[in-house]
Amino acid sequence: MREADDVTAGEALARAVAALAETGRRPVCVTDPDAWTSERRADLEQAAPRCQGCPLLDPCGDAGEAEDFGVWGGRIRDRRFRTEDRAAS
Repeated sequence: MREADDVTAGEALARAVAALAETGRRPVCVTDPDAWTSERRADLEQAAPRCQGCPLLDPCGDAGEAEDFGVWGGRIRDRRFRTEDRAAS
């Protein structure tokens, strides 16, 4: 059984998104979510650098560790091609 303070990375990201929303701000990925989950590698490469400066970069990257695909915390995750994570340039 998990302790009350033992949250998953996904839960921590959800909390961080909610806290950001309380300030009236939204992460850039919310404005065009398809770019962060596109099946086209070129779209992912264009989306990743747009994460820079996002206040959710760290919790998003942590949540992305459990994901197989998409842009998470400025990093491209694409296990379909067994590629290494790449930091946004």
